[in-house]
Amino acid sequence: MTTLDPASGELTPKGAGDGGLDKGVLVVAGVVVLGAIMSILDITVVSVALDTFQTDFDASAAQVAWTMTGYTLALASVIPLTGWAADRFGTKRLYLLALVLFTLGSVLCALASSLQMLVVFRVLQGLGGGMLMPLGMTILTRAAGPERVGRVMAVLGIPMLLGPIFGPILGGWLIEIASWHWIFLINLPIGVAALVYAMKVLPADHVEPSESFDLVGMLLLSPGSPRSCTA
Repeated sequence: MTTLDPASGELTPKGAGDGGLDKGVLVVAGVVVLGAIMSILDITVVSVALDTFQTDFDASAAQVAWTMTGYTLALASVIPLTGWAADRFGTKRLYLLALVLFTLGSVLCALASSLQMLVVFRVLQGLGGGMLMPLGMTILTRAAGPERVGRVMAVLGIPMLLGPIFGPILGGWLIEIASWHWIFLINLPIGVAALVYAMKVLPADHVEPSESFDLVGMLLLSPGSPRSCTA
């Protein structure tokens, strides 16, 4: 619907000037939320499978804990790279790559025949998952504009709240009715759907020359953090 702007006498889309989210922004938000839910869900969904991993792989609790730690470390380490890579390669291309990495990592996790393989594939999954959230924020902010940032951040708050809650519930249910493999395989149809959805609705990239990557700053990021300084 459109409304008449009394000042200019022009017709404008309803919600475009009052801070509301129009259909175009909501369509893009659907892609972003879908990717964010997968990424955040997999932080906690594995927690209920640790005992099962110990039994199936004949491993200790400390060893199977790397299935969570490896994913979280990979997810956190790739976040600082995402802003530079988005400028260098484009947000749409990088978002599609992140979805492919996450979905491929999920399938490989389900096919893992040893704990070492599972940890490696969880790292691959985390590399893709770590890019989905910051890229989603960038895509949504550009689609909505600065005047509607608050509203789009509220949209992104949905997966942040629901992921930690439903992760253990979903994981326990899948292990009970099937096997631990399905806590990863469930990402395959969702990932494929998100990939097709993103290819269709995300705007084309307009890549411009970006600054060179600050490798030294990246290497000093962790030891320079307050936690490291006070350790």
